[in-house]
Amino acid sequence: MQRQTYALMSGAPGLAVQGQQYQQPQQYVQMANGQIVPLAGGQLVQQASMQPAPMPGVPQGQQTTLFRYGETTYYSTYFWPGGTPVANQQFRFFTTPLNQVGQGFSLPLSFGETNILTGGSLPQSQALDVFGIALEPMFSTEATDSTTASLSAACSDVGRISDLLSFQQNMLLQWKFSQTTVDVAVAELIGAGGGAFGALSTTVNAERIGHLNSGAATVFLYRDYGVTLPGLTAFALNASFGSRAKAIGTFAMAARCVLLGQYKYLIDVA
Repeated sequence: MQRQTYALMSGAPGLAVQGQQYQQPQQYVQMANGQIVPLAGGQLVQQASMQPAPMPGVPQGQQTTLFRYGETTYYSTYFWPGGTPVANQQFRFFTTPLNQVGQGFSLPLSFGETNILTGGSLPQSQALDVFGIALEPMFSTEATDSTTASLSAACSDVGRISDLLSFQQNMLLQWKFSQTTVDVAVAELIGAGGGAFGALSTTVNAERIGHLNSGAATVFLYRDYGVTLPGLTAFALNASFGSRAKAIGTFAMAARCVLLGQYKYLIDVA
């Protein structure tokens, strides 16, 4: 009757290998592909020829490039001065880079408005898989872009609330590539930035009651199929307004479009 025995391979503590004992004990090792191979004289040998198995090749040259993976955002802002008509028009995000003038602004764009360094494309060494988009309406303290204007006005009066509703209900966001336009969604379905949320009220004796906090931003997600942007891909996003969109009110309005994605970055190491 055959007996089964177990042996421990030298140099591999805790790795049990199974073999069969006939007249003399023999040690075996199981390869990654499931093949059972005998051990002879402490060396791993090929089962057919009983010759030492060849050593795997090892690269001799230094690696010249590495890839880094992570998640990041790219964002761009468009500015509409007070009184700007928008019906039946398209306005393009991601065409004006940092420290340049464009997209409705009369002053150079800062990091509050964009973080792209080349208009209409990503860096050459980076690819981005976009899985989320946010579209954040913002409101100015002035009618035009100036050194005294800011984009931090609260949407708390009749005029700005009307601008917000018209923006949400009459605008379609679209990808724009060199020869192709692809719809994303109407603005109503795309998440907006966080901002300040809460409620305040004033009593009859002018005492202010209430609380505000910082709301979390939300995104419109590509739940199944993302959009891949290879490095140097020419792209933009269009804010396309319908025929019933009203003109911007007395004060200026802006919108910041944010792309959330997974990046692959090529790093030269030699």
